[in-house]
Amino acid sequence: MEYVVIFEEDENGCSAYVPDLSGCIAAGDTIDEVRILIAEAIEFHIEGLREDREVGAFFNANRNSTQRRVLLWKRIES
Repeated sequence: MEYVVIFEEDENGCSAYVPDLSGCIAAGDTIDEVRILIAEAIEFHIEGLREDREVGAFFNANRNSTQRRVLLWKRIES
């Protein structure tokens, strides 16, 4: 599965986040370092979702329908 990763760079270093995986972020001194860290963060994030049994509902949701995704998350949490 592929994810969009947003990279940002400023005078303090670099960071990245994955819009489709809430809270999946990485930061480091260089873009190269952050590329490695964000790949590891994505794997770790997905592993956590699987352990919490949330991954099925999240990834089976229609990616074009934010409302449907939110409803599935609420159903799991209750």
